[in-house]
Amino acid sequence: MRIPSDDSVLFERPDRTFRLYALRGGMNRLLFVSDKTDLSPVRLEVFFMYVQYLAVAMYLEGLTIRDVTPQYPDIATRPWRIRNVSDTDFSAFEIRSSNATGLIVASAISFGTSDAEASEPGEHFTLGPSPEYWTFLISDD
Repeated sequence: MRIPSDDSVLFERPDRTFRLYALRGGMNRLLFVSDKTDLSPVRLEVFFMYVQYLAVAMYLEGLTIRDVTPQYPDIATRPWRIRNVSDTDFSAFEIRSSNATGLIVASAISFGTSDAEASEPGEHFTLGPSPEYWTFLISDD
């Protein structure tokens, strides 16, 4: 991972493309994946849990994630209507790429790398059911 350009930047990879997957089932989980390339031998994964709000492109050319919770106190502290998470703190994450800007409100975010190939489960796929429960949110067309 590159050194963030300011304190609010949590993740910054302008040199990679990312696809968005959603887990069917509970806990509102999302996963951004950037597969291995000839120049980078590892897959990158960005995982969000208990997603409450999503306004983001499904395919990103580059990815920078900033914690912008102070700019959205009403979103981050709203009493969400999800079972078993009423005491969970939520954060607002700005999603930026060269082709889009968006926002995700979620309770957790984590980052990982994987040696897995595009068709294999990676680090975050093990946090839920088998990969057939993950849905790629856009087609390859």
